[in-house]
Amino acid sequence: MKRTLHRSENLLIAALKDQIEFEIRFSTSAARGTCDARCPRCGEPGEPAHWELEGPDTRGNTVWMNCARATGCPGNEDGGFTWTQPVVFEPWVEKEE
Repeated sequence: MKRTLHRSENLLIAALKDQIEFEIRFSTSAARGTCDARCPRCGEPGEPAHWELEGPDTRGNTVWMNCARATGCPGNEDGGFTWTQPVVFEPWVEKEE
């Protein structure tokens, strides 16, 4: 089941199991991307805390993730373990006006 994490005029972010889905929307085009949400230390899904997204054909697609486990994750005893994940986008899809 998808869970919406963020929704704005041009961006939708949703969690689906151990993956985060991103959808960038403009009036004439859209693109979808995904990243692995699993914590590299404990394997549990994390939550996006910050993101920089430019869409397909760029290298600037990064999301900063926070481990969702407050305790029990090695190195996350204080609840502050953060890591980065690249977001991989499919090509832009052009829409008819």
